[in-house]
Formats: sequence, structure tokens, C-alpha cells
Amino acid sequence: MAILVLLLAVVCTPQASGAIKVLQIEPETFEQANDPSWITVGVALVMGLMLPILAVVAVKDAVQRDRDRGILTSLIASGFSRLKYILSKMIGNLAVLLTLWGLFVVGASLMLVVRFPGRPLALDIFFQPLLFLVPGLLAVAGLTLWSETVPILRGRLGTGIEIMMLLVCYVLATQANGAWWGAFVDFGGVGAVLSIVNGAVMAAVGRPANSLLILGSGAGSGGTRPLRFSALSAAQIDWRWLLAMVAISGLFTVLAWLCLERRALKPRTHEEKSQPVALIAGPLRPLAPQNRRPLGSQLLAEARRQLAFLPRWWTVGLIGAWLIEWLVPISALTEIVLPLAYCWLLPLFSNLGWREQQHGFWSWLAATPNGQRRMTMLQLLCGMAFSLATVLPLVVRQADPVGGLALLIFSLAWPLLALALARLMGSARLFQLCFVLVFFLYFDGITIVLPVQQSTSALGYLAAGAAAGVWLCLQEIRSGSRQKR
Repeated sequence: MAILVLLLAVVCTPQASGAIKVLQIEPETFEQANDPSWITVGVALVMGLMLPILAVVAVKDAVQRDRDRGILTSLIASGFSRLKYILSKMIGNLAVLLTLWGLFVVGASLMLVVRFPGRPLALDIFFQPLLFLVPGLLAVAGLTLWSETVPILRGRLGTGIEIMMLLVCYVLATQANGAWWGAFVDFGGVGAVLSIVNGAVMAAVGRPANSLLILGSGAGSGGTRPLRFSALSAAQIDWRWLLAMVAISGLFTVLAWLCLERRALKPRTHEEKSQPVALIAGPLRPLAPQNRRPLGSQLLAEARRQLAFLPRWWTVGLIGAWLIEWLVPISALTEIVLPLAYCWLLPLFSNLGWREQQHGFWSWLAATPNGQRRMTMLQLLCGMAFSLATVLPLVVRQADPVGGLALLIFSLAWPLLALALARLMGSARLFQLCFVLVFFLYFDGITIVLPVQQSTSALGYLAAGAAAGVWLCLQEIRSGSRQKR
């Protein structure tokens, strides 16, 4: 997570040229990214989107881990103070999130030195845009803590709902234009940073900014006027937003205290009993070599097992989306239908690689001949089969060998990444974050991130898929050496 945060802080800095524009302000009037103050303003605007989502991924399950390990049950039996417990978790969540924020500050500092050597930046304009990220983290910490005390929001569904809500709130915050309700949806401090931008444009040309692009594919810069940002004064800061974030944090913390269970929860029969049976009763039972079923039969059983974790309407929707891919025009297929159909695969990819670790089945497989290796191979082949089937209509219909090869690389890379990240993290949250961010950028207009309209990004997917595959192979080699010992 720390490496990912540093990487985002470095990548998401404005540049004057490039296919992806992190921040672009009236390119026909102003020079783009020509001043050190663009670094922190650009990072703050982009991280206003990404940091709250990273915060959800980083601190989710703080309470659930105590449930799984029996710590919460012991505390309930001892008559502990539920309020002190919630406050301790809130403080712990804030400590983690402030650490992530500190990494962003470090990344912005490094890019400032690399991009503008010998050009110092005043401390107020360096820190103020980044400090505007902190109040939103306070609210997200309270929101995530409360979601862990509500049964329907504890698992992956709750994480997905929170991420989608934060994405919608970011869009609303950029469109608020000073409206009172904007203070309650601005979890990334976007409104305050946009005030810095409008103040700089007003000082330069006497009016607010007419056009502003955050994370998009904009035109090149033809402007000649310099644009330098300055820190807001205390009178210019919208203190309603700051109070709203503090109030939201306090409200959700109180709700978490009220919703936290007063007695130990009973074991969930479906999760703790039915799922291990479903895991064991698949194609991976230890069989004698002469009685082992063919690979095709094992793959079919693995596909049925993966679909068993998903509702039937999801399977019907997948089949319907696949049929629609064959019927719609090529332009509609490449621009919207295929990306939406591929997004439909997220629940399937999110199931790869982590369920067997949570239920102890992965340790049991270590005692069977090549059990873990067969499980990895079957899950990987199953995910790749669904992924390849989804992109197959476009590969066949466009009749472009280069584009078809790019789509094949793209479709093979995602299952590899899903399995590798799940085995590395023990959950699907980091993969879900990466998947959602990539497709959000695509639907936001940065179409280069998917090789459906142009093949430029195929090399990136090839590198990511190859790295994930090598890591999985090294893990299998290490696991095999342990079994021999």
C-alpha cells in the first residue's frame, strides 16, 4: 500500500505534455505546469479522488479482524467499554490514514525537486492544498468504522458501496460551485483547492477559470501567460466545509458506538460451514492419479464453484451482455458496451485467490500432493476463460491482428493481477481499488487506459500481467520446496 501511494503521488503530478492530462487550466491562455505551485495543486486535486478510496481500503476490517480472531468476543464477555473501543479504533484508523497522507507529501516533495530543481516554493502554498485532504480523511475514517458495525456493509458489498459513493461525491463536489450542499459531499477537499485555482486565474485575467480538466485527454498547450497559485487567506477558506467534515466524522463515530454489537455474534452458518464444503467438494479432492478427472472436467467444476458464490441474476446478466456484444455496432461495442461488460466481471475476479485463505482450506491443500498448485492453476484458467470470452466478440468482429493481440493481453492480465493481489493481501480490496480506478479513468475520458480503442496501453498490461505471473510462479516454487521439507 505504501508503494502504491508513493507511486500515485509521483504519477499524478501535472505535466506540460503527455497523453494524460492530470491538470489542465485554459490551455489556450495559460502555460501548463510551468510553476512549482502546480505540483501540490495538481496532486491535491487528483488525490482528492484517490486518497479517500485508498483510505477505505486501508482501514476497512479493523473491527472485523477482532471478530475473526475472537478478540471482540472476549472483550464483550469482560464487560469492556464499547465507547472506548470505538474511540481506540477511530484513533488507529486516523493514524493509518495520516501515514498515507504523509507519503503523499513525501511524493510531492520528491517531484518538486525533480521537476523544478533550484526553484523553491513557499511553505504555505506547498502545504495548504495537501492539508485540505485531511478533513475528508477524518470523515472517511468515521464512515468506514460505522460501516463495520452494520451487518450489510461489513463485507465486500459495503466496500464497493463506499467506493462508489466516494466517486459520486467527488463528481458532485467538482460541480457544487459554492452551493451549501457541496460542503457535505466534499471528502477530498476539492472545493477548497478549486478556490485556489480560481483565485489564481482571477488574479491573472480578472475572471474565474472558464475551463478546467482533471484527469483527462486534453489538447496541447498553446497559451503563453504564466499562472502561479497562491495560498488562501483565512477569510477565503470555506469553514462550513471543515465543520461539516468534523460533524460527519463525529456522527458516524457515535453511530458506530451505538451499532456495535452488545453480545457476541453467532457463527454465520453459510459463511463458516457451507463455504468450506463448497471449497472442498470441488475438483480438488485428493484422488489417486488413475482416478483423477480430465482437465476439462475440473475446469467446468471450478467454473461452477466460482459461479456458486454469485447470484443467478449476475450469471444471466453476463450471458446477456455477451450476446449484446455480438449485436451492437462496432463503435458502440468499443466505446461503451465492452468496457461495461468487462466491469460486470469484477465480482468474479474478486473471488479469486482469497476465500480459501480465509477458511483455512489453503493450509489443508498444502498437505495434499500439488494441491495448492492445482488450485492456483484452475482458478487462473477459469478467470482467463471468462475474461477471454468477454473480449472475444470484439476480437472476432474488428478483424485487426494488432488490436486483437492487445485485447488478448488485456484479458489475460486482469485474472493474473486478481489472483496475485488476493494471495498477497489476503483479500480482494486492493484489486477492486485498482480495477475501479482504471475503469473510472476510462469513463472519465482517458480512453488510453484500455486497449479497446487504441493499443497503446497493451504494453503496460503485458508488464503487469508478466510481473503477477512471475510472482505467482515464485510463490508456487517456494510452496513446493516447503512441502518437500
